[in-house]
Amino acid sequence: MPGTPSSTIQAASPPSPPATTHRSTVEGVGIRYFSRQDLENAAASGERLQIRVLGLASIASDVTADLARAAIDSVTVFGALQASAEVKAALADRMI
Repeated sequence: MPGTPSSTIQAASPPSPPATTHRSTVEGVGIRYFSRQDLENAAASGERLQIRVLGLASIASDVTADLARAAIDSVTVFGALQASAEVKAALADRMI
């Protein structure tokens, strides 16, 4: 429209991760489920999860290997780990 300033829409850039990494221990007995959103939130805030579960630890099927490596510091499961083969391979060096 003539005489009105044009507005430019700019895409927001993703937030930069914090300079320091914070580790959080997640413990559970029974079934502990980790969604893609859980891991994205942890990675975005610079948090690294130390997962310890007695029972079943389940990582959502839509979690990528890169996201799992970015968000998970270590995994200790006395029972079973349910995750894609790609995620299990990515976390193999972090399983205690």
